[in-house]
Amino acid sequence: MVRLVKRRSVPHSRTKVSIYSLPIELLVEIFRLYEEEAASHHGTPSYEFDPELGVDSLRRKKSRNSCHWLQLMLVCRAWRELGVSTPFLWTSIEVYGNLAWFELALSRSKRMQITLTFHDLQSAIQAATSEPLLSNVHRLHGLYFPPLYPEDSPAAIIAFASLFRSPMPRLRQLVMPVVPPRPDVRAWRKQMKHSWIDFAESHLPGLRHLRLSYATVRWNQDALSRLQTLELSACVADIAFGLSPLDCFLDVLNGCHLLEKLSLLDGFVSSTLCEEPPTTSQVAPPERTIKLPKLRSFRISDDPAVISWLLAHLELTPGLKVDVVGYFDDIDAIPEAPFSSLLPTDGPDVPRVPLRDPRHAVVALHDDVCDIEILGATSTVLKLSLQLRLPTLEHGWTAYLTEGMMEFWDLLNGSPIEALTVCGDWAWAQDPHLWHEFLNGFPRVKELYLIGRGYPAMLFQALQIEDTSLVTASDPGEALVCPRLTKIVVKFADWDEALNGVILEYLRARASRGLRKLTLLRLILNCSGGRKGAFLKSIGKDEEELNELTEEFQYTDAGAIDGSVGDSQVAKEAVHAYYYYYGHYPDFI
Repeated sequence: MVRLVKRRSVPHSRTKVSIYSLPIELLVEIFRLYEEEAASHHGTPSYEFDPELGVDSLRRKKSRNSCHWLQLMLVCRAWRELGVSTPFLWTSIEVYGNLAWFELALSRSKRMQITLTFHDLQSAIQAATSEPLLSNVHRLHGLYFPPLYPEDSPAAIIAFASLFRSPMPRLRQLVMPVVPPRPDVRAWRKQMKHSWIDFAESHLPGLRHLRLSYATVRWNQDALSRLQTLELSACVADIAFGLSPLDCFLDVLNGCHLLEKLSLLDGFVSSTLCEEPPTTSQVAPPERTIKLPKLRSFRISDDPAVISWLLAHLELTPGLKVDVVGYFDDIDAIPEAPFSSLLPTDGPDVPRVPLRDPRHAVVALHDDVCDIEILGATSTVLKLSLQLRLPTLEHGWTAYLTEGMMEFWDLLNGSPIEALTVCGDWAWAQDPHLWHEFLNGFPRVKELYLIGRGYPAMLFQALQIEDTSLVTASDPGEALVCPRLTKIVVKFADWDEALNGVILEYLRARASRGLRKLTLLRLILNCSGGRKGAFLKSIGKDEEELNELTEEFQYTDAGAIDGSVGDSQVAKEAVHAYYYYYGHYPDFI
């Protein structure tokens, strides 16, 4: 599009075709391409909550309207007439509070199916009860409401009642987006019982994508079995009187064969099963296993017992990504093995990781992050996270690094993990023997990544601790932990002058035992406090030997990862590692 405009701006004596003689279809395509280009350039604002920005991330940038192509109507009278008279250009309508604009856009869309996005709750309520919208609901293809907080939800949904009672045969997407997560929504359950929406097939036969927050949902096959996307945040399910909540919940879910994305967030399942809560001792018999063949994404945030119960019933199909967040009321409610409490069990106190042959794993404990993420051989991903309803941890989860590592070891030791990432503050795990015991559980590891602050010398000390019981005459390298290791990457750790020596001792130990050279040793270290010169001088002194003992050695100062390093692979990986550890990109991005 930009190249076309530049080319037309250059005079050409042989050009006889006037812009006014372009076919209408081509002009409409120009308008459409202009809209796509402008939207991508300015970004597409989203209601998704950004924890870095807080509630401010929900305040979308306002403009007069959402149609960037309207600027083209100022080019000339003919282009203005084209814009006014082409219904296709008015099929996506965003309303920021100007209902006159809404009615104008609605009338210009003629008989085309339309997508409505409301950015203001009061405007949405007024429009929902207005004759222009009620007389055009049969044309709705997508309907997006502003974020609803629990205090707003009952009154708003009651106000939308007349709209939802109207048949909408073409509606495929209905969204009341997720707002900042509020793990403890139990106080709102009674109010939400009165704010229900009927999604019966007779009203919404075309509905395929549903995202709701703070509302009551009729939990039955007629309402949900045809959905491809279902996201319920802090909602409550309305189950028919006389039915067992446990059985009804599973029966309805098992009938959702078209589901590709399923999110049951902020206590939805426990709210649904509050009269018959499951226990961790309830093991799923084979006939109750839920098989959703098209499911590619499953997210749940709830009480640990509920998560364990549901995971016991859900078959993890190849390629499925499972994201689990377990809530604990406060620090005193955290059990001895909190990650294990989220998993199904094979008998009392025997947690089972529902993944075959895990190959890649991440354990991250720092600040407000407490995660274990596992990738199986069939590309199935399982992510376990812990969260407190009351943030009472003095150091966040940082101080739980040692406990988290050892629980990870308890769950997965002996598994065929080939790539292992640990994120944390190494000040809380400085014992080399702890690291040796931890790594000794994963003898097949080939790639090892350390991301976080603190001094990482303990890793290289652990890697050269000998276990003489493993030594054999044919393979003396087995005495070292992780003998198959080929790649070590350390990012954002602190540098000190002793680190070089510890690394060299480990590399020499590998060489003396006949282990192959590391294919890559990469160090991205923090040299703050004016130590960059000393870092570069120290590395330079040992660089020749480091290069001899490895196939490839790379190093850089973490503070140098800015525009000066260009698009190097080291810089790109470092930036991604920064994002994973700190939860946001560096300021220079």
